[in-house]
Amino acid sequence: MLAASFESEKMHRRRRRSTKKYLYFGIISIVIIVLIALRPWTYSLKWKNESKYMRCIHSNEEKDNSEVFQAYPEYNKDTKIILLWTHFFGSQTWFIPKLGRYILDRNNCSQRNCLFVTDRCYLDRSDALLFHAFQITQFQRPAFRLPHQRWAVYALESPCYHDLSPIKGTPWNGDFNWTISYRFNADITVYHGEIFKRPSPVHNDYDAIMKLKKKQVVWMVSNCQTESKREKYVEELAKYIPVDIIGACGKLQCPHGEDCLKKIATEYKFHLSFENSLSEDYMTEKFFKTLPYPIVNVVRNGANMEAYQIPSDWYINTRDFESPKKLAEYLNALDKDDTKYIKYLKAKEQFSSIDTQDEYCKLCEKLHDPKAPVKQQTDLYTWWNMDNSGKSKACKEPSDLNF
Repeated sequence: MLAASFESEKMHRRRRRSTKKYLYFGIISIVIIVLIALRPWTYSLKWKNESKYMRCIHSNEEKDNSEVFQAYPEYNKDTKIILLWTHFFGSQTWFIPKLGRYILDRNNCSQRNCLFVTDRCYLDRSDALLFHAFQITQFQRPAFRLPHQRWAVYALESPCYHDLSPIKGTPWNGDFNWTISYRFNADITVYHGEIFKRPSPVHNDYDAIMKLKKKQVVWMVSNCQTESKREKYVEELAKYIPVDIIGACGKLQCPHGEDCLKKIATEYKFHLSFENSLSEDYMTEKFFKTLPYPIVNVVRNGANMEAYQIPSDWYINTRDFESPKKLAEYLNALDKDDTKYIKYLKAKEQFSSIDTQDEYCKLCEKLHDPKAPVKQQTDLYTWWNMDNSGKSKACKEPSDLNF
């Protein structure tokens, strides 16, 4: 009886030791699996932990970009890889017609040793990640961040419409090294247009030009309710001078592109370049597109035109008039005085403008510049919503509607 009891106790102890041993090995195995799942994988192994990190996959949405490198045999250890991490208004390629170096070649950039990719399997090779500010939270965070890697955030819209509130209080708010924006205090400042001097003089026949101008003011617009309340300003202006409205907010239509610009520049004397918001440094292509044509721009925006280095005799600024009525009085006077009107046209005749995408050139240059400061934007939300002084809001309320 005692022998049987002793033997039973021995077997019970062996079972417990065996159970502990299996439990120990089980715990060790789980720890190893977790560590493997959490560690950054190389390009060939990809990233597996779907619950926390973006998987490195090649699906219909995330195409293998190996052909990008095959197309550029000059790719070397000094080539900087720029990974487009988010989409840009729905476009995975940011509306760049071809990945790789195409956009740098097209823009004749001084530094072109960079390649643009969208394949997230290049995360562990990328020198920079590019994020569209207004779509950041729609995408998962990268699985890891390399020490040399720069994260750049791209924001060309107005804070009056996009205040970045989704990132407030999230890790995204302090993640970025560089800002790319029209703001003059951005790390990379870009513009909606670029002014250049014409290579050869322009000799306009102003007598012929003036004979064809039978109308006064034209406004091309599609957004009819805006933060700048430009529609209210124009409604008041139209009480004192005829304003033809082309587009969704008016009754007139015009062919798209240059044909429309040529048409309005031929028939009208004044073009309203009114922005949808009065935001710090914010001026879109409305001004730049009409600059080469014989028509005078009337601007209403939140930009410092002097900071843009645009001479004041090229345009008329609503800020210089206490009311739409006073502006109309000035425009009516110019309408009757060809000599004074032509002075505006002559002031800008030796200059023209082009649409530019030099933000990509500047980013590539900055990545190759060893002296470029790394920086860390610790509060992107506040930077975006405050003006350059940091003392007041970047988005301004209109102050010219007291009529």
